[in-house]
Amino acid sequence: ARSRGARRQAAAEKLAGVLPPEPAETRGGSGLGAHAGAGDDSPDGFQSLSVLVGTWNMGGRPCPAIELHEWLRPDEFDIYAVGTQECEAAPGLSTATQRPKWLAKMKATLGPEYALIDAHCMGTTHIACFARESLMPYVHDVHAAHVITGLGQRIANKAGVAVCFDV
Repeated sequence: ARSRGARRQAAAEKLAGVLPPEPAETRGGSGLGAHAGAGDDSPDGFQSLSVLVGTWNMGGRPCPAIELHEWLRPDEFDIYAVGTQECEAAPGLSTATQRPKWLAKMKATLGPEYALIDAHCMGTTHIACFARESLMPYVHDVHAAHVITGLGQRIANKAGVAVCFDV
């Protein structure tokens, strides 16, 4: 039997194998490059982009009735990558009823200036990525993947989800 650490490492390697690598030569095709944090144009011709990455373990509760403005801070970032765990049920018991509500709530919070790049889920683990509408013509090579890491790597009570893209 493999140790828990060895199982996690194997799962991470499996996820890395599913997602395509990001070769440096493909980043520059659009004249934009994603860098964490806002700033002026860099000397190499890339425009800096700001990114909010957040995650929320909802503990089996449904999509909250609270406002998300304070957490997401609309219009402060160019790209949003938001993950949730246990959005509508205990781990591995997804009913998938809350996912559309959660996506709609994030979209409504961010407003019409943002578009969904992609969303992906495995069980009750979700991820959604949004970008400013003005950036969408530069978003390409969008991929989504998941890895089940639960019991016997067959039960989705534990999982990793990912969305990757080039800008």
